[in-house]
Amino acid sequence: MRAIFATISALIAHPLPVLAANIHVDRSSKGGIPIVLVDGTLEKDDDDVFRSTIANLPKAVVAFRSAGGNLVAGILIGETIRQRDFATVVPDGFHCASACALAWLGGARRYMGSKSLVGFHAAYVDRNGTKRETGLGNALVGAYLTKLGLSYSAVIYITQTSPDSMTWLSKHDAERRGIEVTLLPPSSTSKPNLEAPSAQTKPPSVASLSNPRQSELTTTDMESRVRKFVSGYFFFWSLQNSTVLDLLHEYYADQLVYFGNSRTKHQVMLEKQRFAIRWPFRSYSPRISSFQISCEQTAICRASGVVDWDVKSVDRTVVATGSSNFDLKLRLSDSEFKIVYEHSETIERQLQQEAQVQPEPQPQPTTAPSPTEQPRRSERYLLHSPD
Repeated sequence: MRAIFATISALIAHPLPVLAANIHVDRSSKGGIPIVLVDGTLEKDDDDVFRSTIANLPKAVVAFRSAGGNLVAGILIGETIRQRDFATVVPDGFHCASACALAWLGGARRYMGSKSLVGFHAAYVDRNGTKRETGLGNALVGAYLTKLGLSYSAVIYITQTSPDSMTWLSKHDAERRGIEVTLLPPSSTSKPNLEAPSAQTKPPSVASLSNPRQSELTTTDMESRVRKFVSGYFFFWSLQNSTVLDLLHEYYADQLVYFGNSRTKHQVMLEKQRFAIRWPFRSYSPRISSFQISCEQTAICRASGVVDWDVKSVDRTVVATGSSNFDLKLRLSDSEFKIVYEHSETIERQLQQEAQVQPEPQPQPTTAPSPTEQPRRSERYLLHSPD
């Protein structure tokens, strides 16, 4: 494999093309395994070109160097790679971001150089030069990543960063999120002429492969990340019970102040589980215009605002709607926010019986808290409607 990677570095030691990706096969590797080079911006239908290029290869290593491109092309290339059981690599000193990184994740075995960059951000559409995040695109990414066998934690990690920024994968983050990757030793070859990431996505240190440090995040950066964090929290709390608790678990610190009381993450999850079982159908829509966000230099941010909610119990034929003020305090640690304070109060509510509620029941958590761990919750609690 060392010979293969040395061959790859030599093959793509030239400037990145500006237009569509150059996809071709090289069979000169001393290791005898064909190398498929994907070099440049991924365009629509590049997945067809890729499938055609590798059609007659029983095995291969796919090497990437790309700033990204078309989301669907990246996902379909990744799916093809996984179906063919090919390995993927970002050679030492090169970068693979956005749609390219999604394709790289498709590798049955993933490699990256010790000075390589693999970057992720949320899916987006371009509206007259403005990047706007797309929920449909993120849902597509989430489905693809789940199909690859990645954890919910990894899905959140990969899609959490705004389209104008980038999360650069480190070995530490990969291990924490269950993203299997082998880090290659530094290449002894001279460094190629790379296309530098844009000013918005360039990390503080190429060699470190780390996310921006706290001291390098501007106030605007912090507020943008808090807004996305809170919006994501409401989105995940609206999901079905079979997945919601695993996702919410990632949002909380190990210890926090929960409605005026000191609680462990485990205790909070027990309360969330009880409510999820009582109200298995939930929809929460934060009023983005109501958000008030402030951050301190100590990486403590506070977010408050209004969220409208709609919950339903099929078994009890009850529907409840309303709005609540929410108040969250977040702490930034290892480039991730965690909730350390949570409180809310109900503004308005409406509870009604439904004679017929027909939706299919959702899977419930396999275990429920014991009766002693299920105190009645007050209707003032965050994201909770009246019992």
